[in-house]
Amino acid sequence: MGVFFQNVGTTRREGAEFGLVARAARFLEGYLNYAYTRATFRNTVELATPIAPGTEVVPAGNTFALVPKHRLNFGLAYHPWPWATLSLGVVRVSSQFLRGDEANTQAPLPAYWVANAGLSAQWRGFEAFVTLNNLLNNKYETFGTFAPDGRIAGAPVVRFVTPAPPINVLAGLRYTF
Repeated sequence: MGVFFQNVGTTRREGAEFGLVARAARFLEGYLNYAYTRATFRNTVELATPIAPGTEVVPAGNTFALVPKHRLNFGLAYHPWPWATLSLGVVRVSSQFLRGDEANTQAPLPAYWVANAGLSAQWRGFEAFVTLNNLLNNKYETFGTFAPDGRIAGAPVVRFVTPAPPINVLAGLRYTF
């Protein structure tokens, strides 16, 4: 029988990242960032899992839970005046297996896109900012695992996912010295 928090032998995390920033005149810039991550078990291992029968055999080469293979960020920043910035960015994250499914046998969290916008103003080391996160109010999950439903005695193990926040506003003031 497997146990929680056990060593799993050899693992490998490999990948590549690249980023590009381009400026058109003094008032417009764009960025593009991409990351590819391949995180795998290098040995076959037996692990504990909440999914019946309580253990799972994880074959060598399986993907780690909660590690997306692809992550893409891109966006634009417009500077109508030297002290002001309007920005729009998009993030895309590929699908990922849930915690407790290191055997990669269950449906993964789906890939998602999210757009964010912002406005900032700078003056003498101060920056006031407002960001609008999840601009299109997309419904997606950022974490998932398996557990019994605590509201029902003797309930079977089910899939639990953490939804991303709905559209929201963050405002603040920052000082840099």
